[in-house]
Amino acid sequence: NCLTNCAYQETGNPRQLFCFSAGDLEVECVSGGNCGYNPVVFAENIGDFIVPPLNIITNNVTDITFQAHNVVTDQQMENYTGAQAGDQASYWLAPEDRNSILFYDIGYFMNITSFSIKNTHNAGFNDRGTKDFNISVRNTQTDPWISVLNNSLQDVRGNPEAPLEEYPISPHTARYVMFKIASFFGSGGGLQFFKPTSSLPSCPQKIAGDLEAECVSGGNCGYNPVVFAENIGDFITREHVTDITFQAHNVVTDQQMENYTGAQAGDQASYWLAPEDRNSILFYDI
Repeated sequence: NCLTNCAYQETGNPRQLFCFSAGDLEVECVSGGNCGYNPVVFAENIGDFIVPPLNIITNNVTDITFQAHNVVTDQQMENYTGAQAGDQASYWLAPEDRNSILFYDIGYFMNITSFSIKNTHNAGFNDRGTKDFNISVRNTQTDPWISVLNNSLQDVRGNPEAPLEEYPISPHTARYVMFKIASFFGSGGGLQFFKPTSSLPSCPQKIAGDLEAECVSGGNCGYNPVVFAENIGDFITREHVTDITFQAHNVVTDQQMENYTGAQAGDQASYWLAPEDRNSILFYDI
């Protein structure tokens, strides 16, 4: 029942996912209508001197002309200005004669249902392109990669307007995507355009309106606080509690009236009492 089928992770509290249910106002972006995230894309480029395996963001890029981030923009035709005009290109080229990897950080958790991909042919050179590929995804940078697609791209060498190819998958929620070139046409692989897509509405970055926050787990978003202190009867610290009747954790529950059953009825109380005749401290871990 989550609005737009989107789950959110609270900063600093990765254990709990939240979502929103609709209220009586329209959902809108705080930024004024543009809720898009800017993906972060990186890979080895043609001309780089990094050696595999590539598993970190590298600062050793020697040629940004054919950089991986070019794949975030879909162009009708590939463009390469040439060295004489500033050496700019609109597509990504992997190192020559080597299978390579492209990493794509969506920026949020997307329920991915397909990938939109456009192969490269290296503009007017028409000498390369990706053939077989594998796509894997994961939620966090420490999760194992999960393979979701193995397929092939068309050979578009000689075709100035490469087709946009759609590759549906079983819905899979993820933030990080790894595109791995398994084989290539000609001198090497690369891409003109790459984008994880969803048939479901995308997650807004920020939303405003009359929305009720609720947990994916069914509405109970509460954490269980940990509270400890010396109690009346204790003689040192948390590890040496001698009387839990008036324990500190009683304070997490609001009672209309204090309750104490007495020793004859099990010696239970609904409140905390510090040691007698002494200022004391209570610790509360939210």
